[in-house]
Amino acid sequence: MDINYTSPSIAPNLTLFACEKLHAQLTPQSCSNHFENSRYIQCVGCPIGEYHTPKVSNNCSNNRSQNMAPNPACTRCQKAGRRLVFKKTLCISCANREYEVRKGKNSKGTEPILAQSRLRRVVVTLIHKENECNWEGLVVDESEAKRVIERLYFGALISTVFFYEHSDGGNQSKE
Repeated sequence: MDINYTSPSIAPNLTLFACEKLHAQLTPQSCSNHFENSRYIQCVGCPIGEYHTPKVSNNCSNNRSQNMAPNPACTRCQKAGRRLVFKKTLCISCANREYEVRKGKNSKGTEPILAQSRLRRVVVTLIHKENECNWEGLVVDESEAKRVIERLYFGALISTVFFYEHSDGGNQSKE
């Protein structure tokens, strides 16, 4: 891989290279950010972006950017073509409902009754890259939890899905 780095005369401490896919001058850090966040379709699976991205020492780190479809769907409502947040798992609408549940009030200042009744706290134990990890979040059901795990930890095996019931503080376990 031949990458020619240059420094502009007005900013000698800045290191740039010519990204042919984006037709732009980028720093290695911005290239890494585009690659990690799948900012542009051209950045998905790019070997130069992978080269600029530091290797993560956490054994349960994800590898979603190489394996994610160019236009993935929201893991909750499953609608494609929307901007995704929360590590590219939720569309803006679903993320806003989750924010409301976490805050305990919606934009009107009242308790979010419908969203709060649907979302449940879950802990998923998974095996990824031969290591056992836990993921915790709010989901509607077990199938959404599986979609989130598939998006975040591509190829991981789910060993247990544990739901906390928010109504009475009890819990329910599924395997």
